[in-house]
Amino acid sequence: MRGLRMFAVAALVLGASLITGTAAQAAPSAPYTVLAVESDWHDYTFESGVEFSRFGPDGINTYAYGQGGNYNLYISPPTGTSLTPGTYPTLRFADATHAGMDHGIDGQACSENELAGNLTIHEVQRNQAGDITAFAASYRFPGCKDMSGELRWNSSVGYKLARSSARSFGWDGSDIGRDTAAKDVTVTVGGTQPVTFGQAAFAGSAPGAFRIKADTCSGKVLAVGKSCTVSVAAHPTAKGAQTATLTVPDDTAGTRPAVSLSAFGIIGAEGTYYPVDSARILDTRSGNGAPAGKVGGASTLNLQVTGRGNIPSSGVSSVVLNVTVTEGTSASFLTVYPKGVSRPTASNLNFSAGWTGANSVTVRVGDGGQVSIYNHAGGTHVIVDVVGFYAANNELLYNRGLGNEYIPVKVERLLDSREWGYGPLDGGDQVTIPLGYTGLTSNIRAVAVNITAVDPTGTGFFTAWDGNNIPPQSSTLNFSPRATVPNMAVVPVTTCPLPNCSQFMSFRVYNHVTSSAHILVDIVGVYVQGSMETGLRFNPLSPTRITDTRDGLGANVLGPQSITPIAVPGAIAGPNTVAVGLNVTAVTPSEGTYLTLWRTGLPARPTASNLNPARGQTVPNATITSLGTDNRFNVYNHAGNTHLVIDVNGTFDIPPYQLEAPPALRGLTGRQLPTLATGRPTATRTTS
Repeated sequence: MRGLRMFAVAALVLGASLITGTAAQAAPSAPYTVLAVESDWHDYTFESGVEFSRFGPDGINTYAYGQGGNYNLYISPPTGTSLTPGTYPTLRFADATHAGMDHGIDGQACSENELAGNLTIHEVQRNQAGDITAFAASYRFPGCKDMSGELRWNSSVGYKLARSSARSFGWDGSDIGRDTAAKDVTVTVGGTQPVTFGQAAFAGSAPGAFRIKADTCSGKVLAVGKSCTVSVAAHPTAKGAQTATLTVPDDTAGTRPAVSLSAFGIIGAEGTYYPVDSARILDTRSGNGAPAGKVGGASTLNLQVTGRGNIPSSGVSSVVLNVTVTEGTSASFLTVYPKGVSRPTASNLNFSAGWTGANSVTVRVGDGGQVSIYNHAGGTHVIVDVVGFYAANNELLYNRGLGNEYIPVKVERLLDSREWGYGPLDGGDQVTIPLGYTGLTSNIRAVAVNITAVDPTGTGFFTAWDGNNIPPQSSTLNFSPRATVPNMAVVPVTTCPLPNCSQFMSFRVYNHVTSSAHILVDIVGVYVQGSMETGLRFNPLSPTRITDTRDGLGANVLGPQSITPIAVPGAIAGPNTVAVGLNVTAVTPSEGTYLTLWRTGLPARPTASNLNPARGQTVPNATITSLGTDNRFNVYNHAGNTHLVIDVNGTFDIPPYQLEAPPALRGLTGRQLPTLATGRPTATRTTS
């Protein structure tokens, strides 16, 4: 209590029973003897063992003591008068116009300047000697922890009480723009009469930082002993501390049941991306991650992903994998999905017999931190490399810091070795690819790129990595002779190590084998430090098919040089969705062709490709595609006719904390597309 002073307490221990507002009780019978107090500090209701005595010429002293606390209340009439029914302004000491009122609670009391209040006397009965034999009053000290109460002594005047189960709630480290778990305030009716409740509401400096999630109190009339509940969640709207008070108005004479609320808003980690050093977590050829041997037809392999390959054991919502098949005995497809859910009607990797190839797969983590890998037909070896993960919650904030947010960029070609004079990338060669975006460069931590091998002379594979240390043995892109093979990759970056590009970030691509191949690299997005507060967060989904032209789902067969808009259903793309993670499959085109995906509303089609299928081939590739304001994107087919299958694995959304900010402060997450910074040097090839 503010300005506390020590208060002398009577030495007599009366053995009063303490009845708190959290327990329901039956209404007492008249005559009533009760001393009740409620405040921002303590709530007490003494309904037995209350001592009532004279104080001064015509004042009273009421004292009660019980397990948990004690309370004194002194009342005296204005100077020269007697206690009679009516309403009086009060001070600590009576004068000609004020009644005197003082109190002590648990041996302490408020300072004198806080004791201004009011007193309403409902009943005064006296015997022939003038002694008070029955008394009823209500009182309040607004400045003294908003203290109020009811006093009855052998009185027939009923009274109302309403007590809340909590006086304060706090939430630490709560995400801005997200509701926390709710906490319940239970209000219980005491006294002798029913209580009518008004509308629960918030007051204080930040009422918008809290939400009522459920309410059984507002507008209700409750009998004595009955309870109602208001469930409250924090919903911080800014960084740092925010406070408010929940009020539940009622028709009691005392203070309204109120709960002090506090929350501390933070930028949370949910949906941010953490790149890791590429690590192999499954190779059925050697028994890494599963018993050695091919995955059979119509069978499922469950793979542990959390706690392995630089992935934390918890706090992970989804992982980014590079999945490779080799030595398949028949044409088939793989579906990768969260363990514990029904296998979806979706595919991640379609392949022919004997084909070696890979695809990037972003998949939500399922039961026990595992994902399921289904092979449809024949037998095939499966290889899985993990390259990163998305956070499920704030668990990783304290040991890994805030992750990275995704920003879509203008789709542009970073490298085309056919046109820029490099020639094909020979075995043992590598290329350093610099990039930068005005205002973003130093904060870029990874890039989403589409890498394509064109016209390889033999079988081989590329590896993309940040360029630090020697290239890892994991593959990003596997190719076969004379084929054109794309694969999407999320690649970590580092400060460009070359003398002419130290102001840019860069990554490298290495050709592991003797076969040479031309290389194309197209960029679709960057991952920037979450501390910039300008990017998108990933919301993982179980793979969901939105297009299958074989069945007329979402579109019809794609003709030559056609542009087909694809709508993402509202059940997937919400009002704050800016981009979607896709797996796109071209099915048996009538001619060799390429497909390009881009958002609707742009003036021109990007000069890039997402898929490069040969005639009759069924080829998948992952991508992240921005959406137009109509929640659609375009698909361009260059030649012949082809069927198209598209599965969605997640959405990239404007995070809740940005929605709490004014539009001008929401950074780059709207419909803007950053373009490459000027002055960026071209990719530099290093020969072995």
